[in-house]
Amino acid sequence: MKITMPLPWEENRGNTPEEILQTRRDIAEAHMRSMGSRLWRAAEDVTYTLLNNILPEESDDWHRLAIRAGRLYQGVPYSFAGCADAAFWDFAGEADEQGILPVSGLHWKAFSGSGVKTARIGNDCASAVMQAWSRVGSSIQFTNTKTMTQALGYLPVGEYATDPKEYTSTKALCRENGEQTMFEAYACLRKADALVCREPGFGHALMVVRVEVIRRADGSIDGDASFAVTMEQSRMPLMNGEKYFHPELQEDVYITFSIDRKYSFCEIIKEGYLPVTCRELVDPAPAAVPTVWDSLEERDGSSLLAGAIHANWPIDCVTIAITDADGAPVQQGTAYARRGPERYALQLQQFLSDEPEQMRGRVAPEELPAGSYRCTITCRLSSGQSCTVRDFAFEK
Repeated sequence: MKITMPLPWEENRGNTPEEILQTRRDIAEAHMRSMGSRLWRAAEDVTYTLLNNILPEESDDWHRLAIRAGRLYQGVPYSFAGCADAAFWDFAGEADEQGILPVSGLHWKAFSGSGVKTARIGNDCASAVMQAWSRVGSSIQFTNTKTMTQALGYLPVGEYATDPKEYTSTKALCRENGEQTMFEAYACLRKADALVCREPGFGHALMVVRVEVIRRADGSIDGDASFAVTMEQSRMPLMNGEKYFHPELQEDVYITFSIDRKYSFCEIIKEGYLPVTCRELVDPAPAAVPTVWDSLEERDGSSLLAGAIHANWPIDCVTIAITDADGAPVQQGTAYARRGPERYALQLQQFLSDEPEQMRGRVAPEELPAGSYRCTITCRLSSGQSCTVRDFAFEK
């Protein structure tokens, strides 16, 4: 069975193309801003590493990050992960009267490959942009800055020469195009477009909020006076302990996500940034209708959850809940999908048996005592929508 969920903002096709695109840009920008502006406080210290298969205490300072109990933080913390920001916010409780979310349980560890599990409690620069764009479309397939290429769905903003083989160094591409050509391309950036740089061993991406273009008398762009206002996920604020004093809360707020930072065009080209966007932000054609289906088996208590959840949009997470005959919860687990070319399917058996550390909570139907039970499986997509994939009774 396939379940379709029409996109609320796409239902009214009477809007003009410009209004449709503006709505999508507003939604993408708002989600990026939400990731970077929410306030939270951790219940316990958390030290984690950005490296796979290494304990935090074995990691070097460049790859080790720390969250301190009691501190007030703003934004999703940084982590090398393609998972949804929900993999962090789902640890939060109800906001207090000041709008601060209490967060606990961040020692949950997942998405690190084999061996020692390291925390995946946030997102990185590229996955943050992808999550924002994935609120309005499903065309993008990149997983990091190295795969933010035209071959995987990116579109250039403005007119500049691109390389079909995809440059390893975007700085080289900027130099070949020349300063004014790149400045004119930057001038074409609009809200929710992005900037990306790729160098050997390094890459970064950020979202553009707005641009200000200043021209000289001869019509050329003044790169020092012209600028872009951006939002970006980066490890640097958390590593450097960046903070500001909140006058209403009367305490320091530590930043984990940069909001509304300004960069001149000269700074942008110096670092080799290319202006890019995704199809849904320039093409008003209807976005694909989110559709979910599954290949799950409903047999006995030990195999009823084998199989996969599939979707034509990125999957954020799948939650499995088992209740007893009286409706009381007995087991529940949430599996957070990684983003990547395989993101349209979430293999539940991997989370339940092969990599149980990757599921938050515990689902082990084979351990249930004899009796009558009900299993409900729900799926949440990057569009923000959720649906019930399966809801069935079984005997154990």
